[in-house]
Amino acid sequence: MKELCRLIGRIKFKILSVIIILMAVNLNFTWAIYFFVYWEVVPPISFSYIKILDTLCYVCVFYINFFPNLTVRKVSTIRNKILEDGVALLQIFLTTMIFEAVYFVILLLIRRPEGVGISFNLPLFWWLGLLVKFFLIEFIIFWNGILRVYLTSRQIGIKWRIIGIICGFMPLVHIYVLCRIIRIAGNEAEWENEKYILNQTRVEYMQCRTRYPILLVHGVFSGISVFLITGEGFRQNS
Repeated sequence: MKELCRLIGRIKFKILSVIIILMAVNLNFTWAIYFFVYWEVVPPISFSYIKILDTLCYVCVFYINFFPNLTVRKVSTIRNKILEDGVALLQIFLTTMIFEAVYFVILLLIRRPEGVGISFNLPLFWWLGLLVKFFLIEFIIFWNGILRVYLTSRQIGIKWRIIGIICGFMPLVHIYVLCRIIRIAGNEAEWENEKYILNQTRVEYMQCRTRYPILLVHGVFSGISVFLITGEGFRQNS
């Protein structure tokens, strides 16, 4: 039950992390779009509030890069904790990339109330600011995650490491390869964590304690048996 609650908590935190990262990338640009399209209809939110919220999002993104699974409590080995965090970062990266692509498509479809498209009428520095923030945040999250996985995973092996490097420059193929790496490393982290928890349970309830201690003495009893049968053994040493 504790493990199930912990899993649900991690999933919720990942969803929250995706929302925070998307807000950090798009908040200012979305406010600008809102101001440009609907300022005559609905009064825009004060830009000072937007900046405060934007700053809080950046602080949260900084935290997510260090603790993508929320907890700092030790639940497994250090190696497995790093691997687990790496998998979480790659999952967050892939999810935010998908939502960001959908957001860009929506931007191309947004029109003013009179039916005029706005996407290509916006100032160029708005687009540049959006793309730079998007690239930097996603770049940091991806390399933070992939380096953790590459340096700690034992199951992905040399094969998938090389495939990941080669296919990283192939559109669409790199998404499939990344999903495979996430799946392999995720299963490894889950299995290692379950094994660690099982061992901790065994220690707690002393399941491996020997009830009747067994003394293993090599050579003594074999020497006595040879002496009783042949009469040799000890005579040679006398």
